[in-house]
Amino acid sequence: QVEALAVLVVYFSGRWLHRFDRNLTFDKGLFYITSQERFEIPMMVGRLELPLGYSPDLEVRVLELPFVGRKVSMFILLPDHADLGLTNLERNITADNIKALFSTLKDERVNLRLPRFRVDVVPPLQDALVSLGLTAVFPTTTDTTPSLLLHDFLHRAVCEVVEEGDDWSPPQVPGGDQVGTFGDKYFEVDHPFIFFVWDYIGSSVVLMGRIVTPEPIILTHDN
Repeated sequence: QVEALAVLVVYFSGRWLHRFDRNLTFDKGLFYITSQERFEIPMMVGRLELPLGYSPDLEVRVLELPFVGRKVSMFILLPDHADLGLTNLERNITADNIKALFSTLKDERVNLRLPRFRVDVVPPLQDALVSLGLTAVFPTTTDTTPSLLLHDFLHRAVCEVVEEGDDWSPPQVPGGDQVGTFGDKYFEVDHPFIFFVWDYIGSSVVLMGRIVTPEPIILTHDN
């Protein structure tokens, strides 16, 4: 009997269609885990033309951040409230009300504040795969027949949300400045939220996560 280890690593990196100016990032932005608990995290700032929508039923806003080429986008679902907002969203979300939420997306001039953060997770997959019925590939104490079996299945997902993506140049900001004006919308990602990366070509979710305590990315002068 031969046991193997399966390893899958997903690293997502892309260039924003509208990139943030690193010089405008505020190093001591505040992120509220709850209304009473907060911590400091670098907060990227931009005044951009982006699709924005809202669902009063779910009490959540959605923002689309397209990557270069507009074939892939990151969507951010931001509940109205820090306390229990994410829990209530996850409890009440359905295919129908998500479809209704995305039907409200329209281009707006948005003053955006978004944490500069990193997601790096290694979820245990063996138990999940077994619960889905994939049991034949994993060894048991009664296995005696020579065969190739999986000892474990390791999966790692990494995503970094930073100002520029792969190559940096100053963003083309509609209006030419970073000061909010009358009629602008504000989208401050300063409390728990859901994000996912959508592939328009394959009509599929590439990466998805719930962010309660985002891991800050601290840049030095050498970065």
